[in-house]
Amino acid sequence: MPPLPNRPLGHTLGSRGASVNLAAYLDYVCPYSAKAYVTLRKVVVPHYADKGFSFTFYHQVQPWHPQSTLTHEAGLAVAKLGGNDAFWHFSDVLMDRQEEFFDVNIINKTRPQIAAELAALAQGAAGVPKQDVEHLLSLANIEGAKNPASNIADELKWEIKAARLLGIHVSPTTTLNGLLVETSSSWGLEQWRDLLDPLLTSK
Repeated sequence: MPPLPNRPLGHTLGSRGASVNLAAYLDYVCPYSAKAYVTLRKVVVPHYADKGFSFTFYHQVQPWHPQSTLTHEAGLAVAKLGGNDAFWHFSDVLMDRQEEFFDVNIINKTRPQIAAELAALAQGAAGVPKQDVEHLLSLANIEGAKNPASNIADELKWEIKAARLLGIHVSPTTTLNGLLVETSSSWGLEQWRDLLDPLLTSK
């Protein structure tokens, strides 16, 4: 078993002690995840600032996109190196530029090539050193190991395990205070307010 995580899983905007927590399980190369992310990050979170609300991003790898794992490892690497703010800056840019990492655009690239592109994006978006990101995305140097995974893989394993325990398989999936809730990536602020306002105004 890998070492237990030394922080709460996911990445949160707002207080983790907020009375209402909305969480989204998102994939960096899922168009629907990007659509939901932009609305939540740019519209919903600012609307509920200082109103007892928090938003948490959880990593939801979609294995039918082979590059999905690497993009999420990059997100975790940025968070490890630069902290929460760096993670959000990186995620903003990656979601905006996700088509660069779609299947048809990476099919002839090697893993190190994709890792280098993600590391360069991380440096530009979040200010974390490119070489440090590439190190975390490279295979762990374990003597005799033929299948060691990356230097950041253990952190991704816990994220995946947490989603599996809740039976979450697709992106985007949302929870409200830990319970699965039906939402849509096409929702705007009005629909999110219909869900959230009754919970926040009853406090």
